[in-house]
Amino acid sequence: MTFGGNLKRLRLIRGFSVTEISCSIGVEEAVYTGWESGVGEPWLDDLRLLAEQFTCPIDVLVDSSFDYEMYVEVLRKKNMI
Repeated sequence: MTFGGNLKRLRLIRGFSVTEISCSIGVEEAVYTGWESGVGEPWLDDLRLLAEQFTCPIDVLVDSSFDYEMYVEVLRKKNMI
């Protein structure tokens, strides 16, 4: 999966809206939706903020082979979703 696909999937898993995520990291919604759709990519500082919001390492955001089912299970065990 692409970076944008990973980003969207993580947002949906965590139940965040585009507005919530974009406000929390201080970017416009159009910028954030561009990242999800592959129009652009965030700077490293924004990647760090995204990882903090999703409670995951930056690797998860950029890894095309990340196991989302395992991630969801870990979140459930920690009562985070």
